[in-house]
Amino acid sequence: MSHLLKRGMFINNVLVFIFMQRLLLHIPLILFTVALTVSINSCKSAQTSKTNNSSHIDDVYIPKDLNDSFDQLNIILKQDDIDSLRALKSEEDLWQYHFGLGLWMRNNWRLWGGSRLSTYFNDLGIYHPDDISGIIITSYWRHLNNLPLELDAQIKYYQDFWENAANPDSSLQELLPPPDSLNNEPLSLVDDNIVSKHFSSLEIVHLQTLLNFVDEEIRSATSTQSSLVCHYEEFFKRMIDQTSTTPYYLLQNFNYSSFEYILNNIPIDLINEIWEYQNFAENSDNSDSGTINEITISRTGKYSEFLKDASNKNSLIAEYNRSFQFTGVISTIMDVIVLRMNEDFKINLERERLILAVHYLTILQQNQLK
Repeated sequence: MSHLLKRGMFINNVLVFIFMQRLLLHIPLILFTVALTVSINSCKSAQTSKTNNSSHIDDVYIPKDLNDSFDQLNIILKQDDIDSLRALKSEEDLWQYHFGLGLWMRNNWRLWGGSRLSTYFNDLGIYHPDDISGIIITSYWRHLNNLPLELDAQIKYYQDFWENAANPDSSLQELLPPPDSLNNEPLSLVDDNIVSKHFSSLEIVHLQTLLNFVDEEIRSATSTQSSLVCHYEEFFKRMIDQTSTTPYYLLQNFNYSSFEYILNNIPIDLINEIWEYQNFAENSDNSDSGTINEITISRTGKYSEFLKDASNKNSLIAEYNRSFQFTGVISTIMDVIVLRMNEDFKINLERERLILAVHYLTILQQNQLK
């Protein structure tokens, strides 16, 4: 089970939610878009439409309630893993289990598919599998540390989230662009025809995870308390100010371990549709044949085709794509386009933020090779 904490398992059956990759309780939610297309009622019906109250599904024991899930985790996890989880200083550190242990629970305990454990949480007013696994992990950590579970408070936290998401208040309106500025283009990945033309619903979920990670890291790297657009503006300004002395210095603050957790839970086929990993010294007697020497964006994958189509909507992205197709790498010209003309990116559009995310995640991986 130890390897599940590090790698997780691939998602088997996914309901598409714009906000599905939120972090655990008391961690700032990645709530950067207000285009919520799945209502609370549809979430409820999706979770309760197919109920299986069996104690076992595919030879996996399904806990009947929260306390039973503790008992199962005590059996499944190695003692070293339990000790490591218990030793975490703060609940804010629990996010790292969301993509490993949390993903394992969502898949194997069938939190997506109406198992008796999901029904137990449905009856408590919790419907989304991410919320269920978040409550279990948070409660288990508190249980291990002899702290009050405060289950009612946790439930209210998630219920308030969905209520606010379905009825965004004025504090979220700052994320919306002026009425005509985006020509009614969809803000979210899941509603974007250009994205869905090239990627499946499951792949879009994984792309959303990558985007959410970069959004959250940029928020953490900047000091503004305003909208996501303002966080990006400050990020670009600070990157420009340091370009001549310390290029990409803010990327050094990105949590690479977090990114690895996410990357390890993305199917390898999708990773290869985005990135190309090269080993220039593969046949050399003096090199390790498994060593990766270069990471760049793939010019033959789905992402490259997506980038071409996205170019038709933004002349700046068209320039970026032309440079990429010519050089095949993250070139200086591409960096100049991103930094010096960043105001032409439509930050409210997740499609264009995804391009920025892949750009900086490519650089982030390259920096790890140095």
